[in-house]
This record gives sequence, structure tokens and C-alpha cells, in this order.
Amino acid sequence: MSEMADLYLTEKSSALDALRRTGLIHKDALAHSASGHLLNTQYPGQIKDEWNGFDPDILPILIDRIPLTPTKSRDGKSYADRLRAIAADMKRADRVIIATDAGREGSLIGWEILWDYAGLGRDLSRVQRLHLTATTETGIKAAFAKMAANTNGSVEDYAAYQEGRMRQLEDWLFGMNGSILLNHYVKPSAIRTAWGYGPVQLGLLALLHDREIEISQFQPEEYFHIIMTVKTNLGVVQLVHQPKPILKDEEGAQRLATLANAWSGKLSVKSQKVTRKPPELFNGNKLAKIAAKAFGWKPDYTESVNQKLYERGLLSYPRTESNKLPSDQAPLAPAVLRAIAKTLPDLAGLIPASPVIRTKSHYVPDPGEHHAIVPTDEAATDLSGDERRLYERIARGFLAAHLPDAVFNETVISATVLDPSDSQSRFVFQTKGLVEVDPGWKVALVQERGADTLAGKQKEEDDSDAALPPIVDGTDGAATEAGCKALFTKAPPRITLGGLGEFASSLTEFLADKALKAALIDPAKPDEPRGLGTIASLKGIIPHLFNRHWIEQRGAGKDPALAVTALGQALILYLRDNYPRHAYAAQRALFEQRLQRIGKAKTKAACDALVSDFITETHDAVLEMIAALKDKAPLQIDPSAYTASAPSPAMKKAVESTAARLSVPIPQGALKDYGIAKAFLDQHASDPTPSGAQVKLAQSLAERLGEAVPEDAVKDRVLLKTWIDTAMKRAPPRLATEPQLTLLRKVIEEGKVAAGDIAGWPNAVSMEEASKHLNKHLAGKSKKAGGKANAKRRGGSKAMFQKKG
Repeated sequence: MSEMADLYLTEKSSALDALRRTGLIHKDALAHSASGHLLNTQYPGQIKDEWNGFDPDILPILIDRIPLTPTKSRDGKSYADRLRAIAADMKRADRVIIATDAGREGSLIGWEILWDYAGLGRDLSRVQRLHLTATTETGIKAAFAKMAANTNGSVEDYAAYQEGRMRQLEDWLFGMNGSILLNHYVKPSAIRTAWGYGPVQLGLLALLHDREIEISQFQPEEYFHIIMTVKTNLGVVQLVHQPKPILKDEEGAQRLATLANAWSGKLSVKSQKVTRKPPELFNGNKLAKIAAKAFGWKPDYTESVNQKLYERGLLSYPRTESNKLPSDQAPLAPAVLRAIAKTLPDLAGLIPASPVIRTKSHYVPDPGEHHAIVPTDEAATDLSGDERRLYERIARGFLAAHLPDAVFNETVISATVLDPSDSQSRFVFQTKGLVEVDPGWKVALVQERGADTLAGKQKEEDDSDAALPPIVDGTDGAATEAGCKALFTKAPPRITLGGLGEFASSLTEFLADKALKAALIDPAKPDEPRGLGTIASLKGIIPHLFNRHWIEQRGAGKDPALAVTALGQALILYLRDNYPRHAYAAQRALFEQRLQRIGKAKTKAACDALVSDFITETHDAVLEMIAALKDKAPLQIDPSAYTASAPSPAMKKAVESTAARLSVPIPQGALKDYGIAKAFLDQHASDPTPSGAQVKLAQSLAERLGEAVPEDAVKDRVLLKTWIDTAMKRAPPRLATEPQLTLLRKVIEEGKVAAGDIAGWPNAVSMEEASKHLNKHLAGKSKKAGGKANAKRRGGSKAMFQKKG
């Protein structure tokens, strides 16, 4: 190693330990781990006093760069001291090596500290990027070799940082401005849940909406296959004619059946060996889909298990959209297979002596920013249940990719029916038989019930592994009967939670609009996924769509289907009428390409120019959104399409006491409907003094945020409410208590709930999530253990973004 003063910044301490174990870091090198994002974006009120609160009069909120502030650890301690130490060492170092997780998010974590906090990084020659796709010794050595060979690595990582920053800025600008507009003008007053505006989340909702409309408007169409039974002296065989395009004319189908019924002649028999290649390797979306189907896991839980295995050095980087491996990694395959055999001894007998390297389907020169998720050359013998299940799925896929092709004998028996009235018309009737000769890669895979054995190939109706009679080519035969088989076209399937990421990231496979489809495809990389953002950006959106009652799950099974609610559909149609920029999935996907161009800039000057144009366009779009939605009439929807929130007991009491004090009648529905109750209280509010409950909530939030409640707000309930609204959005969720976690472990052990169904399990479970499961599975016990605390949480969790009457 060079003796210049280097500083290494990793994302986690485990990665830093792995780097040190290799001995590749110079003994005098400085090293720090960031523990994820050490800096948070500030909220408008922290930037300018006049941007406090959620009044539409403060709009527009426009900035070019989001100010950042130190985050806090789980125990509430600020990371400011750690940041100061990192910044001081960065200034001392001759070279800063960003070794955070290998992705745009990792680049953002490193550059935020370098550029935004320490004020460094303008001299890109002092910065290098170490892409750790695996934390094994082999993976780390490969990363160092690539870093040394890449002379433009600092520019590439700077561009990745700027792409991440622009995504963050766009989301912040539309979120802060759009959320105020949605809650004050668009949302029906009876809905208590706060609505948030996000470009990607609305694009995702639009995608689900359009599939919902496609399903609801689908009309099954009848079409026909013609089946002919042929008798020979060697046996009877049934042949099928499947016209393409499909035959919808019943009269024409009956005419074909009549022709077939009169057929006699020689049968054609052709036999050949056919091979099937193994399935593609896993990317993040495909793995989420498989885990949902096989294990019933939610995508975020799959990723959390995957992340743990990555941090242990057993799997490669988890948040990838690629299913290919780099060509230069092929020599590592034997070592990886040996590690699989040690970790999963049951597979040891399947490990090939000479792995098959497929240079087109699995190994390519450029697999993208991150390659497929695969095992590393590290072995383990202490995997937990879920870790083992996921590792085994990925390991079996990797093993299959290095085994020989599956081989089959395929026999096709066919007859050609002619039309006497048209010499050009020839109708082929046929059947196929497929006999497995060598299973090849299939021995490595777990077959799901109902899955096709040919690696995901959709099975045609004439594909069959049934035994065929011993008919030889040229055998004479005659039809004994023929008839039409009526079938019906099927509606497109609903998207499941597990399959949503794959669907959203591959829009080009589902678009009917050829112009849009062509615009989304990169000619240089036609197979690269094109869709609504990255895996990391999509995973945090889904809970918001559920919480706002814009989508719901329907049906049963491990991975139920998703459906857009009437409320979600109404919102998309409202936006398409008034501000359609984010209300079409394909348009959002096209916009994603603009963000990706920033990340692919080859020079700093080109990147900065793209960033400048992007900021200008985003500001203009925000102003356009404000003009389009401000002072608009709210979304009109039948109240029966959603459930109006009931007022809390405290609000009911306030309604009754206000009516008694002022000698006015209680409005109809005020004790059952939150919107009516709030409008009544707002109308008759006179005393500016905050209530005791309001002050107590503000003090609790202040404690969680580590700041004081403003003095003027303590004396004025309107000002205090504004501060509470802001604080609720900034405050981190309270984590579950140790007694709650103990009870959760008990219900998991008893099989009452799966660990994967508990959001954040085991280290980031919120109090609300814990209470939800405990109340459901322990009934009276959990209520006795923490009823008062739970009641307080439920009463104080909905102040944010409440719409003014």
C-alpha cells in the first residue's frame, strides 16, 4: 500500500473489520464507519422561520440544496461528535476512499459527509471509490484491483452521488409543497389520515391503478382450438390445431373441424434432442418475488435477511437490479461452489468437477452497477432458520447456473389438413411428447407446486410429457372424429406485493404503447430493466400506500394480490385532470432516465450541467403544481368508498363541552365522524390557551427530538399545533420496549405470528407495530401490560397534516 495518509470510510463497522483483516489497509491509514446515514435532511421550518407549519400561504418552498443535520442513534445520542471526528480526519488525509455499500445510496452516505458536512471533495483527485460487492477477502481484493484500474472512479462516484442527491431533492421539493396541497385542497375533509406527495409513490399508484382498470374493463373473448383424433395401425393419437393469431370465428372453426374430420394420409414424426438452459440468477426483485411465493415473506423482510447475509460475507450486494455476473468473476466459480458445499452439505454431491461457464446468459462483460445476488467463497455452519432458507435458494440458483443443460428427447407428430377450395391454405395439427434424458441443472432447484419444470417457460397447451404411441414417420392414418374446443382469453393477473418490484422495474415488458416502450429502451442495453426507480426507493413507498388506504391486499395465500381502492383510483384520476406529471407510470419511468443520465455522466462538468438543468426544471414543475392544485375543489368521492375516521374520546368530550358552554346543538354525525367534529371545534374555538394534552404531547416530542418547544408556541394553541405538526413529521418512531420484544418472541415461538410479518424485526420494531401484534395475539395480556401507554400513543399519532376546517 502507498504510504500517503489514506482515510477509509465504510458504512458499517463489520465492513471496516473485514477491510482490516485483509491487511490491505496501510497501518497508518485513518478509518471510520458511518453506521448508515449520519446526516438527515432538514425540514422547511428548520431552514426558514416563515416555512414553519403547513399553511398553503407559505408556498412555494424552493431550495437548490437540502441542508443536512446530524442524526441520532437509537438511544437518542447525536452523531455530531462522530461526524466532527470523521471530518477532521478527512482534512488530514491525502486521499479519501469511500468504501460504503456498493450502490448509489452508499455513495450518497459518503459524499454527504465529505462534501456537505466537511466541505471537501471539490478536488476529485483526492477521492476514490472502493466498491465492496462482497466483504470476503477475495471480494475485497477484487475491489481494490478494480479501484486501482479505474482512472475515472472518482468522477463516476461523484456522478452517482449527484444522482442520489437530485432524487432526494426532487422528492423533498414535491413532498414538502405537494403534501400541503394534498391535505388542504385535495383530500376529502372526513379523511383523518395524513396524505403525502411523492413522485415515485404516485407513479407506482398509477401503475397499480392502470392494471386495476385493465382487469375491471376486461371482457373475456371466446376462441377455438380444433382437435382431431387419428387412428393408425400403431395406435390412436390426438392432434391439435392452435391458430395464431387466435381464431375467434366459431363458424370458421367448425369449417376447419369438418375438413379435419375428412382427413386421411401420412403422419409426420420428427424426433430431436432439445436442451434447456438454467434460469437467470437472482436480482433483488426476483428474490423478493420468490421469497414471497415460497415463504410468505414481505419484500422488506427478504431484504433484511439478505442484508445480514451480505454483512456476514456470505452473499454479494443485495440491492441490485442485475441478474448477470461479470465475465472476470468466472474463475471464482469453483471456490464459491466449494463454499456452498461446506455450508449446505446436502448439496455437496451435486457440485460439478468442472463448472459450466455460460458467457452469454450468465456471465457478461458489463452486468451493470451491481451484479446478480450470489454466494461468496465464504462458508458458514451457523445459519439461522430464515438465513439458511434464503441462502439455500440463492445457492441452488448459483449451482444450477454452473451445471450442464437439461436434455430432453422431443417427438412431434403432425398431420397437414388441406382446404380443397384454397390450395394455399394448409392447417397443421400436432402433438408433442417430451422425455427427459438428463436433468442437468434441474437437480439443483427446488420445484414449486404448479411451477413449470422448464425454468419458468410458459407451458403451451400442446406441450406434453404424456406417452405417445410408437408411431413412425410416414405411418398411414385417418381421422375418426374432429371438433372445436372453446376457450376464453384471461384477464391480466393482479400484481402481488412480492412481485410488485419486478413489475414496476420492468415496464417495457408490459407497455402496450409502442412509442413509449421504444423511448424507455436503451439501445446499448436493451435488456436493462426500465421502470419506476430503484429497489431501495420502492421498498419504503408500499407502507404509505397501505396506510393512506390507496391500496389493499385481496385474496389468500402466502403472497396475496394488490388492488387499488376506490380512493386510490379517485386520486389518480383527480391528478390526471389537474396535474398529470406524476399520475402516469410510463411518464415517471421516462423521467427516471433523466436522473440516470446524471449518474452516468463521464465528466464533472457534464454532471454539474445536468444537475443545474434538473434543479431549474424541478423548480418550474413545483410552481406549476402549486398553480394547478391550490384553491382547487377537493376530490369528489362517495363517502361509502372509504371509512371516515371516528373522533377520539377526547375529541367527543370536547364537542360535548363546547356545545354545552355555548348552548349550541351538536351537529349531526359530530360524535361519529372526525371531519364533522373537527370542523365544529374549529368553528367555535375561542380560547387560545393550549390544552394540557397538547402541551404534554409537545413536551414528549421535544424530548424525542432533543430540542425545546418554542416559548411563543406554549402560549398559543394554533402556534403549538403548527409546531406539533412539524415535530410529528421529524420525530423518529419510538422503538418497542424490552417487555414488548419479550412478548413478541413468545408469540413467534408459539407460531402465532411469523417473524417476517413484524415490520422491523428484530432490531427496529416500533411501539405501534409491537402493540398491533400483541393486541392481536395476546389479547387481554398485552392490554394489561401496557394499555395506558398504548392508548396515549394511539391518541397522539394523528396530528400531522390534519386538514383545517
